[in-house]
Amino acid sequence: MGQTLRFDVLGAVTVTRDGMAVPITAAMPRAILAALLMQANKPVPATRLKAGLWGDSPPRSAAASLNNHVLRLRRHLADAKRDRIRVTEAGYAIRIQDGELDLNDFVELHARGQQAVMRGDWAVAAAELRRMLALWRGEPVADVDSAILCAAERERLSEMRLQALGWRVDAELHLGRHAALIAELRVLTREHPHNETFPAQLMLALHRSGRHADALAEYQRVRVLLRDELGVRPGPELVGLHARILARDGALDWSAEPVPRQIPGPALEAASGPASASGSASASTPAPKPGMLPADGAILIGRDARIEQLVAVLEGTACRPAASVPPPAPPSTAVATIGGMSGVGKTALAVHVAHLVRGRFPDGQLFADLRGRTAAPARPAAVLAMFLRQLGVRPDAVPEHEEERSALFRTLLADRRVLVLLDDARDAVQIRPLVPGGAHCGLLATTGRRPTVPGWVHVDLDVLPEQPARELVARIIGPDRVRAEPEAVDSVLTACAGLPLALCVAGGRLAARPGWRIRDLASRLHTADGGLDQLSHGDHSVRAAFESGYAALAEPDGSLSASQRMFCLLGLWTGPTIGLPAAAALAGLPVPEAERVLEALVDAYLLRSYRPGCYELHELLAAFAAERAEHDLGSGMPWAVGLRAV
Repeated sequence: MGQTLRFDVLGAVTVTRDGMAVPITAAMPRAILAALLMQANKPVPATRLKAGLWGDSPPRSAAASLNNHVLRLRRHLADAKRDRIRVTEAGYAIRIQDGELDLNDFVELHARGQQAVMRGDWAVAAAELRRMLALWRGEPVADVDSAILCAAERERLSEMRLQALGWRVDAELHLGRHAALIAELRVLTREHPHNETFPAQLMLALHRSGRHADALAEYQRVRVLLRDELGVRPGPELVGLHARILARDGALDWSAEPVPRQIPGPALEAASGPASASGSASASTPAPKPGMLPADGAILIGRDARIEQLVAVLEGTACRPAASVPPPAPPSTAVATIGGMSGVGKTALAVHVAHLVRGRFPDGQLFADLRGRTAAPARPAAVLAMFLRQLGVRPDAVPEHEEERSALFRTLLADRRVLVLLDDARDAVQIRPLVPGGAHCGLLATTGRRPTVPGWVHVDLDVLPEQPARELVARIIGPDRVRAEPEAVDSVLTACAGLPLALCVAGGRLAARPGWRIRDLASRLHTADGGLDQLSHGDHSVRAAFESGYAALAEPDGSLSASQRMFCLLGLWTGPTIGLPAAAALAGLPVPEAERVLEALVDAYLLRSYRPGCYELHELLAAFAAERAEHDLGSGMPWAVGLRAV
């Protein structure tokens, strides 16, 4: 009858034969055995064994000594036939059969537990992972000092154990054993203070046990610890769970219904499960479907290509691959932004596109005016609070901090199809917290500055060419009046310089004054101030639109910024374009500094640059810049009069 050997390395190295311990007390044979067992059935190079035993400078007798230690090891293992420890050209290898090595059992149970987690078979997952974790007696090969021989494998096995702990607790939570887990999770959170998985699981266990205050206190403990020790904030999973516990999200409550996992890993049901629509009611409560889009009443002429492009982005067809192209990355929120000078029609285009695609987002449409070009831009936290209330969260359940509101917002929309429309964003910083987390959501924003965010699609709007501009005026005042005075219409179009807002204001004034001839307005538009006084009708004003963009460039204390000063000076320049050296001389700045300021004006859509180092003001912006120069630079620039006369 053959002998049964058993090797254990998950702790101190032990060997048993037929249940009796086989003592291997000499340090070097134990180290060799540990190295071979950690790579069972695979050759370990002799050079690695020598380095592990003697360091970087092995003695000349190292090869002979290694052979002697292996011979002693064979005697301990009764390996007279040398079929247990073999020598090949690649090195030394130990032959291990099924059931002989705890390390192999550990790896096999880890794989089986992971597969059960992916299937959502929580009872099997918990059982397999408990068996796996029971094999762990401590740090692998704890009684072997050589870091070279075993350090990498020790780290790998420790990570596998940590991962399995998270999976096993996750499985137990799915089985409703939350109360029994609390004490163990208290220990795990302190043994692994920077691992956010265990605090999240503890928070969920406490919440499900009716200890909501304790769950929230655990979050604060972790938040302070991470801040004080690492200088970081909790991750999105922990923040999102905290927000949902604050909102008493009914979807966090335990359910006996099995839900299969889509990916391996200890992601909590609390973070990946469907969100409660109300933030307080059960998951079966019908989710509110907000419909906040403004009315679509604008006349859009000459924007067909841009409309088609934006619709394609929001409907997810803009990047559809050919059949031969590998599948794309997993879907993410479609984000599109629209930029352009004030009055170019960004808002009208955004609202129109939002209405065109609203059927693609049946779970609701959200809207907010971010007032990015005003002295008091909307705070993302305030907008998020409004959105959360629209999505059914009780006002008293809206989290206090912006990051928690943003996390709850993303969680609520994780599995929904919602469109977010944002008007007049100051920049990408104001937009980011308002981006939904769901792969089937969309966000469309107008912005006063070009965002540079990977994955976002940005569209720049320019002024209208002559024919679309003429058609727009004809739609407002009627084609008969346009045909009756073609030369006067040409004069109005020249004064409006293709700016849709100016064209709409001019057309609106004429439509409200049917007794006027078009030439009456044309003569008023061609005045010294560039007609800005005439381009105001009702609550629409070209000057007011420009004022908002200009004011957004001011310093935080309201003082004149370098960009505003440059803009004013450009209003005093009478040429159609200005080069970088001339602009630098005009502003009295070094060329690199002048270029930085000019490019900031380009990014703010107050200046155009069709080629490097050459800049141009739109005709109406030039008139406005001259006004601002007189107001903001005034008598402090005595040479300005002479410059305007050049």
